[in-house]
Amino acid sequence: MARSKRNGWVRLGVVLSLAWLLGVLVYAGVEYHYTLEDLTSSVQSPDPALKPGGWEVIGQESLVINCGVREKQVSCSLRLGNLALLIFGPIAAAWLVVLAFVYAAMWVRAGFRDET
Repeated sequence: MARSKRNGWVRLGVVLSLAWLLGVLVYAGVEYHYTLEDLTSSVQSPDPALKPGGWEVIGQESLVINCGVREKQVSCSLRLGNLALLIFGPIAAAWLVVLAFVYAAMWVRAGFRDET
């Protein structure tokens, strides 16, 4: 494969990786906002069907957000380990799969060239 073509594919991979990173960060921001908003509204206006001393909202957890409630105050934080895994796991896996495929294709092609 020509060097300029290879550089183009690598640049495409970098752009797609950055797009994935940006998409996950936007997802985390939206998830944070809506989880905080929903939990705050459920704490401040409890379900009227519940009897006093019934269920109490103590928090909410999602893939990247962990929220807790203390004295009707909601606080949320990012689950950084999960966020890092969501960002870098698919990127690393995609790069490894693509590299393995490219080297396997080059190895097979080189085998056919040697016989002729």
